[in-house]
Amino acid sequence: MRSLFVKIFLYFLLIIVISAVIGIVLTYSRDHEFPPMGHKHFAKQALAEYGRAAVQIYEQGGSPALETYMEELRQTADVHVFLFSARGETLATFSVPKRIGRLIKRMAERAFITDKLIFSERRELPWMASPLSSSSGNRYVIVVGLPERPALRHIFKAMPPAIFGSRALVILAVAALVCFFLARSLTSPIRKLRQATRQFAGCDLTTRIGPEIQGKGEFSDLGRDFDFMAERIETLITTQKRLLQDISHELRSPLARMAVALELARQRSGNESRGALERIEMEAGQLNEMIGQLLRLTQLESGIGSYRVERFDLRALLRSVVLDADFEAGGHGRNVALTACDPVFVEGAEVMLRRAIENVVRNAVKYTGEGTTVEVSQIADPQQGQVRIAVRDRGPGVPEESLEKLFEPFFRVADARDRESGGTGLGLAIADRAIRLSGGTICAENAVGGGLLVSIVLPISAAGSGRLK
Repeated sequence: MRSLFVKIFLYFLLIIVISAVIGIVLTYSRDHEFPPMGHKHFAKQALAEYGRAAVQIYEQGGSPALETYMEELRQTADVHVFLFSARGETLATFSVPKRIGRLIKRMAERAFITDKLIFSERRELPWMASPLSSSSGNRYVIVVGLPERPALRHIFKAMPPAIFGSRALVILAVAALVCFFLARSLTSPIRKLRQATRQFAGCDLTTRIGPEIQGKGEFSDLGRDFDFMAERIETLITTQKRLLQDISHELRSPLARMAVALELARQRSGNESRGALERIEMEAGQLNEMIGQLLRLTQLESGIGSYRVERFDLRALLRSVVLDADFEAGGHGRNVALTACDPVFVEGAEVMLRRAIENVVRNAVKYTGEGTTVEVSQIADPQQGQVRIAVRDRGPGVPEESLEKLFEPFFRVADARDRESGGTGLGLAIADRAIRLSGGTICAENAVGGGLLVSIVLPISAAGSGRLK
């Protein structure tokens, strides 16, 4: 049982059932332990009834009949009856422990002398004695011993049949209903808070839980704390994104002016400064590319900008990306090959997904070994409703502890190597955001035999995969 609601519901119901059973057992035990102690009138009446029956049986049938009557009471009701004459003689033989025998005779003597109802002085022994007279005028003393503790076999016999019938079902149904609402009232705020946490973790920073948890208590306090935390995080992240976007926009203008000034400087300078100017141009171009990627990343994360969502041929897009990448990789002694490509349609922003796949493939080309081939494959799984794009390079791979961080902005496995290759640490982060906005996922792992394997999973279009020519 993993559900907190089910656990609380069953625990409450079990407590009610156990309490009911304990109450029944204790009530039965209490009623049979020795109720006459508190009800002398009832005790006297019971003794009179047992006494009249015993005297009548004795006077009509003698000691054998009385012994039979005593044995029947002991077997059926676990009640011991002993009859004494006025001289203190036992009128029927009986077999009891010596301590009980002495108690019985002592109580009979006291009852005859005092002519009153006598109870046992030992409360753990529910015995009583009383003098009585028969219709013939003879005097007797009756001693009755109740069971010290009710036998378990008598508990269910003593219960009315209705306890196990429709009334029991009604009681159980009412208890279950009460437990259901009680458990739901306890777990409902937790369920709402869990749902809000998932929404917040899914980048819905406007999620709030306070209005849904009313009243005062620990759960409402927890809801207010969650809202306070969510508001602070939303403010921080929104401010960060706005600052990053504003800085990126503001940097574009001085870069444009720098490009104009650089061109003028190239026209007026001689050959001596050409190398330095080319270096400035290269660094400015790289800075401009980084600013463009920052703007693209902030747009993807904040939802700024519109992208046309349509159903398109993923195989055609992948072929085009691989063809362009192979052309670029050829100049560096590397290749890109499409090893498998199933016909499939997907829905999404084609331009955005193309950039995401290009970033992954170009990253693989950047780090694959010279003279090796980056392998790209696309395999559709119509039963699962998804298509998997795999991009594998033949490079050094990535340390296991860095795999999950590859898609974080500005993360570098090795700063010196990435800077040397011109990497900005934004390409895979942009790919991750773009693919997630299209309902897909992206992950990386070290391939068997060396190299990095990046897998992109996208949902197939509702129209399904088609036969393309």
